[in-house]
Parts: sequence; C-alpha cells; structure tokens
Amino acid sequence: MVDSHETIGHLFRQRRRQKKWTQADVAQQIGSKQSQISSFENGNEHALAREKVTALAKLLHISEERLLARPINDKPACGFCTNRHCPTSFPYVRGEVVVFRPTFLKSNRPYCRWCGEPMRYDCSECQAPIEEGLNCTACGAEYLDHVHVDNLDAGNDPETWARQQRKDNAALTTTRRPSEPGQNQPKQPESKEAANHT
Repeated sequence: MVDSHETIGHLFRQRRRQKKWTQADVAQQIGSKQSQISSFENGNEHALAREKVTALAKLLHISEERLLARPINDKPACGFCTNRHCPTSFPYVRGEVVVFRPTFLKSNRPYCRWCGEPMRYDCSECQAPIEEGLNCTACGAEYLDHVHVDNLDAGNDPETWARQQRKDNAALTTTRRPSEPGQNQPKQPESKEAANHT
C-alpha cells in the first residue's frame, strides 16, 4: 500500500513497476518522452500535461478517485515557455547565432498564457530544476534552441533585429495582459528554417 503522503509520481512509479514496464514503455504508449515520465515520477507534477497524466492513469489502471486522493504540489514552480517566438523570449546575437533568453515565471500552468505553447519546469536534457539564464547550470544544455543568423529572416542586420524584438517583447508583456491560449496572440516572425517546414 502506498503511503497517503507520497506524491502522485510515487503511485504511478509503483503501478508501472508492478506491470514490469520501463519509463520508455509508458512514454511511448502515451506519446511522451522517457525524461518527462522520470521527472513526473520524481515529484515534478508539471513534467506532464494534464491530458498525459490522464492517459497514463488510464494505462496504469489508476482510478480518478485514487488520483485525486494523492497530494499534488500546487505551489507555483519556476518555469519558462518553450516557444522561442513567444513574447516572453528575448533574442540576443552571439557571433553567428541568435540565442533566446526565456523569461522565468512562477507558475503551475502546463501552457504559456501568452502563446499557448507548453511550459517547461526542468531541463529537457537532465531534468535538473530550472535556474535563470540561457543554459542549464547542471548539464549546460540551452533552454531554448538557437538559430544561425543566416536562417533568420532579419534582413541585413541581425543585431538591430534582435534589439527591436527585445524592445517589442518588453513593451508587449508590460502593456497588456496575456490572453488565454490561442486568443489574439501576436504574430511573431519566424526563422527561414521554420518557414521552410510549413
């Protein structure tokens, strides 16, 4: 019997192990990543979106009542939006690449209130807790992928483009309230790389 003070993640881990499934097995079945399952089982309830938790509970035969009986960490965690084109991300030119500094927010939402993209509450590479900066302090991975200046639709001067984007994003996030995901979202310029994939 699982102690009533253990987290939801402990309950899921126990049930997964009873079925002799690996984290990779369940991640594949619900369309997630093994690293997200690991983070969730280790107590980061923000690692999986609500619909993924529901799918995982169904897969592991965990009832809604049992799920609700487990304590949930509802304290806001430090996280950031995973969309580098969100107004909460600020571009800087570093040599031949543009890096994006996310804005770190205290939140417990699975999705960004500005653009509707997923929020991230741990490093995507090593699952270490988020700390402010461009890179994870534990493994060095970038929080948001960089873009080579040649792949950016920024005209002839990436530095001027980045400076204007920072100014526009700062003005936008300080002068208006975020809307619910998908409503009246500002159109952000995309890289040539992203445009070619659409």
